Amino acid sequence: MEKVETFTGLKVNKSNLDFSYLNTIPPYKGDKLEFLKEIDIKSEIEQLNNEIQNIDIRSIPFDKWDYIVAFTVGILEVAGDFLISDHNQQNSIAHKLSDKNSKLGEYFNNIHEKIDHSGQPVDYQGPKFGGGDHRGRTFGHDLIMFPLAIYMLCSGKFVDGFYEDKIFKIIISSTNQNGNAYVGMNLGEALINYFLHMFADFFSVKSLPIPGFSLLTHFPARKIRKIANDLYKDGLNMRNLALQGVPVATTEIIIWIYNSLRYLDSDYSIDQIKNKKEKLLLISHGIATSVNIGKVIITKNPTSLNLVMIIRTIHLVWKVIKSEVEISHKAIEKLGLSTLQNKYKTLETLLLLDESIYYTKEIDKIILEIKHQHKTKLYDNKKKLCDGVSELDIMFQELVKLNKKG
Repeated sequence: MEKVETFTGLKVNKSNLDFSYLNTIPPYKGDKLEFLKEIDIKSEIEQLNNEIQNIDIRSIPFDKWDYIVAFTVGILEVAGDFLISDHNQQNSIAHKLSDKNSKLGEYFNNIHEKIDHSGQPVDYQGPKFGGGDHRGRTFGHDLIMFPLAIYMLCSGKFVDGFYEDKIFKIIISSTNQNGNAYVGMNLGEALINYFLHMFADFFSVKSLPIPGFSLLTHFPARKIRKIANDLYKDGLNMRNLALQGVPVATTEIIIWIYNSLRYLDSDYSIDQIKNKKEKLLLISHGIATSVNIGKVIITKNPTSLNLVMIIRTIHLVWKVIKSEVEISHKAIEKLGLSTLQNKYKTLETLLLLDESIYYTKEIDKIILEIKHQHKTKLYDNKKKLCDGVSELDIMFQELVKLNKKG
């Protein structure tokens, strides 16, 4: 028979212990439960815990190899800007493409001349529109104005305008500068001829103006028009803009390869790896952009400004700042969820404590009642014992008397 030790040190049989009195305690019905009967606290805590675990606010730290790669690629981008993109550098590819006398420039200009696009109203070179820079002064060579160029080809008319004495004059001509009439085309022919024309002009020495440039060359303010024409004359065109993207694209590819190989089997998320790549790119492009801007300030030649590089750097700055703000918001959200989870845990603890206090009080009441019952029984037994002793004493006295008489 298993025995247990009581608080007084006595050992009693376990089977003799009676806890049936606990069944008389009413179930706990605290006041708080009425307000929380529709809330599953444990489920809420578990759900909050899952949400907290899913919020990852880590960012991949930089090490020495990251800085070495980023700075090295940045220097390579600077070299690419000098040797490829800057047409003002005599040894650059961009400069050679702009020079008919160079082999590279001659080769590209031959592409322009071999594609027949003569006799089209887009190439009108009458008064105010002639010369080697005519593409920069017309709407027809601006890619965003291509619907107007298609209309010119279909109708066989040159449509444009210029300012004279601060008044914009519209020019509509069905003949070229030599008096020869233009021939209209159907829409299909116009589209084909337009794309061939633009393709050929892209390879010319002056190339095409950048999209939207005609809005500057037709701007009401004369100073704006002059600046725009000078920029095109000095080499601000589509081909040079495309060449500006070469060192930028090279940097993007090298950093992408390095970052992909570095975190091929890591436990970081796709967003974290992407954020690390953008930071590396920002360092590389930032170095190249700083050198490019410094070069423009020193040489005082704005056409050496690498627009693609600057736009990409600004874009990366925006993306990195946005990512940092998102991480901060996630950290705040995680903190808020943790605080809410702690409040639920505190509430759960308080409810358990309140329930424990309730049952403790009920048990205390039962114990007091049992003690009272024991005291009453003890008093009754003691009284009965005293009465029995008194009766025995009386009987004993009577026996003594009887003995004396006998």
